[in-house]
Amino acid sequence: MRIRRWLLTAVAATTAAIALGVALHGAAGIRAPGPQVAADPAATSGRDGTYRRIVSLSPSITECLFALGLGRYVVGVTDFCDYPPEALTKSKVGGYYDLNYEAIVALRPDLVVCLPDHAEHLDDLDRLDLPHLTVDHRRVETILESLRTLGRICDATERAQVLVQDIQQRVATVRKRAAGKDRPHVLVCVERDMRARTIDNVYVAGRGGFYDEMIALAGGVNAYPKPGAFPVVSAEGLQRLRPEIIIDIVADLSERGLTEPGVLQQWDSLAEVPAVREQRVFVFTEGFVVIPGPRFVQILERMAAVIHPTGTPR
Repeated sequence: MRIRRWLLTAVAATTAAIALGVALHGAAGIRAPGPQVAADPAATSGRDGTYRRIVSLSPSITECLFALGLGRYVVGVTDFCDYPPEALTKSKVGGYYDLNYEAIVALRPDLVVCLPDHAEHLDDLDRLDLPHLTVDHRRVETILESLRTLGRICDATERAQVLVQDIQQRVATVRKRAAGKDRPHVLVCVERDMRARTIDNVYVAGRGGFYDEMIALAGGVNAYPKPGAFPVVSAEGLQRLRPEIIIDIVADLSERGLTEPGVLQQWDSLAEVPAVREQRVFVFTEGFVVIPGPRFVQILERMAAVIHPTGTPR
């Protein structure tokens, strides 16, 4: 249940952030030991900016570091970090919120990389004299900015530039493909009781979040009309929303002992919903669909393929 536990933790964190109206854009924030905020961890740590013992506090950060060719310098990751496979060989430092500070200190990191959701842990890292960097993975542009920032401070600027340009080109291709086409209403479901035979009380992606941005870039409109990270919608609410496409994210399909046909069959209980009636319900089972890191472009391409298919929808 590794992926599901990570997703639910991220759901809770993002819900809190968006409920407060947080919408961060632009450069990632960096905070060094002590009460001051530094423009670069090296500015207060006395280092030359090349880090050799890095601890990552989220799967998306771990993926960024490895994508930049910095995996050999990663000494610690969370219990949820399982991609790329090399991440499984790294020492574990706890969960998303329940950090194991003893394990972190024992690794003697010269940089701990966090997300905004780790704000409550920054004072503890300061007290332990651990330099830390906060990057933001809640929007496309901030994910790209985090790659640039990590590349700059970890002597991987060229690798970051190439990676960012490749991602930007793939995003542009998706947007060009969707330009001028009808924008169907798309509902993204991230969690529900998979043991039930019928669909009810589904956590869906609200307006203003990561999946909402993916839907828009892929050429759709979020069927859920209100702001909020992952509101719960009843069966009656789903019928009122009348989504034309449903994307059901079940990244731990095999771990739950489920099959894609079985998941699709559950939706038959909502036969009046246009997406169900037109057989435009799609199950996304890939692990990357719940990690807003550098592989977000694969999520985007996957969504684009079902929102504006070139062949038969299913």
